[in-house]
Amino acid sequence: MLAAGPTGSTRYGAALVSWTLAGVGIGLAYPGLYVLATTPDRTVPPAELATAVITAEAFGGLLGGAAGGAAVSLSLAAGLARPDGLALAYAGFAAVLGAGALVALRAASPSPASRAGPASRTAGREAGSRRGGRHAGGGSA
Repeated sequence: MLAAGPTGSTRYGAALVSWTLAGVGIGLAYPGLYVLATTPDRTVPPAELATAVITAEAFGGLLGGAAGGAAVSLSLAAGLARPDGLALAYAGFAAVLGAGALVALRAASPSPASRAGPASRTAGREAGSRRGGRHAGGGSA
């Protein structure tokens, strides 16, 4: 009787089966797409990286939904209209997204030492050790 749906239509059953099959397909493809789309560090296996990303996404969605709901509830309690509360929630989400983008850009940009290449870093350390110090500036710490 569940497949007939609340209106007695078999279209509800077809939609339920189709939606379930699509969800299973997405669930099977999602981890593989993360592994293919990321460039793992050699110290982290691709499966662990995919698991970490999917878990972070799930918790982010949970916390984001809770924060958005709280923002709208607080704005309603403060006497603001629901559209104003939604605007505040989306502005908060945009701020978090912008901060995340800045952090990602900063993490992706190479440091001056890494741009110099491994040979010049090794030469700098050797020069410092020849002068008797641990640092290129000389002197022991």
